[in-house]
Amino acid sequence: MLLDTPHSRLACSGRVAHLELRGASFEDLDRVMAVLIAHPAIEILMVQGCASSLREPDFADPAEVAIEGRRRLREWEDLPVVTIACLNGLTTGRWLELALACDVRLATATPDSWIGFQDRPRWGSTARVRRLTGRYEFGLLTPREAHGIGLVDAAFCVRRERIEWNSWIDRLEDHPRKRRYGWWATRRAAGADERELADYLLDSRRQRPFEPPGRGLPIDSIELRRCPQAVPTAIEFLLRGGTVVTDDPERIGDQLHEPLIRSRVTPLEWERARDRVLGSGRARLVLESESGDPFAFVRAVFAPHARPIRLGFPVLPDCHVVEMTAGTAQPMIADWLRAVGCEPFAVPDSPRLAIRPALAAYWDEALRLAAEGHAFDRIDDASAAVANHAPFQTLDAIGASAAASLAPRLRPFADAGLREMFYHADRPNEVNALAAAMLGTGPHAMIDEDEMEEIEVQVARDTIVRRLRGCIANLDPGLAAAGGFHNERETPRSTSVERRAA
Repeated sequence: MLLDTPHSRLACSGRVAHLELRGASFEDLDRVMAVLIAHPAIEILMVQGCASSLREPDFADPAEVAIEGRRRLREWEDLPVVTIACLNGLTTGRWLELALACDVRLATATPDSWIGFQDRPRWGSTARVRRLTGRYEFGLLTPREAHGIGLVDAAFCVRRERIEWNSWIDRLEDHPRKRRYGWWATRRAAGADERELADYLLDSRRQRPFEPPGRGLPIDSIELRRCPQAVPTAIEFLLRGGTVVTDDPERIGDQLHEPLIRSRVTPLEWERARDRVLGSGRARLVLESESGDPFAFVRAVFAPHARPIRLGFPVLPDCHVVEMTAGTAQPMIADWLRAVGCEPFAVPDSPRLAIRPALAAYWDEALRLAAEGHAFDRIDDASAAVANHAPFQTLDAIGASAAASLAPRLRPFADAGLREMFYHADRPNEVNALAAAMLGTGPHAMIDEDEMEEIEVQVARDTIVRRLRGCIANLDPGLAAAGGFHNERETPRSTSVERRAA
């Protein structure tokens, strides 16, 4: 063991070193680089981490942190060893920036593997992305999509993970991209005997990269009884090796095609996941919807516990928080939710008391603002200071019929058969005249852009932000952050003029 600290672990076997990062700081990176430079035997470095592998100092000036981060990544690129980043799970933030500074990137394609920046790169990775892909930015990609644009060197399934790692190590040992005056030449110059050199060769073939983290599921089977709310979670459960018993296998089969289209799974893995969808059978966890509403709560019964737990599955597609009430089976169900990529959040009495009423109030206040004359796109722009999801864009994506179960004010739109209520499907940057007429009539008609020029734009935006923020004032801070709400001021997405110019 060359280095073993709470945040980094560096081991060496012959010419191959293995580094594991766990919340490492700048000082930890400096120690690792110092050991690698001082150890002449190492020629290849395998790096493993996760989204929280690297952390920035909270107390320092952001500009100074960015400068220091760029300097260290330049030093990382100049290391005299070939660096290989092993990407597994969510790869984002500073961990992705470190991986881009490595010589080789190998990605394991699992259902929870995503590659992309959720915020702006701060350590000079924009130029590296441009050099690798020919573009300045990209969204969240699956490993195979990242391989398709040249962001990673290889993407493979879990079964071939260790085979691919060993193949790359063998190729780089035979034809390394970087050469240094290594341990072999050093020891031969010092007069090492043949036995010592033979032991070195034998040892260099023994140890290989760390074993991948365990992917076991705490629950191996679930049953859905008229429960469309849990279908997205059931899809993730299938991709991770679980079995689903359902009374509506066609719905599961239809949504199971999306991971195959996005190359999250191979055709063989997709076929095996489809074979694990059963029309009848027994399961340890039973999920049943309490009513026919699209966002109704779900009763979860985990055998042998008889008392059910109420679950509130996410309303928005980019939210992964599942609210759950107390019960003896809560720890087991919470472990299962974490295993499929959800974030369980315990509520004292009922899921109805947390995110959903805040989201309904958020939509309702946005509708009131629109009825008073504020343009839809202006409200969506100002909402960036309150939440990660714009109210009217979100409502158009969900549809009137589903959203009306939470926000009764949307019932007229649902009765009119409208889905995209506020922006035309063929002209998304223009106001839907029918929706405007249903929201505000008479003296409260929609304000057009010419009239809006006579109003102080910043005052109007502050009014919108203040009223939208009031909807989530009493929400638990942790739950608000998990549900996509925040109280910090942010730069608006774009102005309506910029949208139309685009």
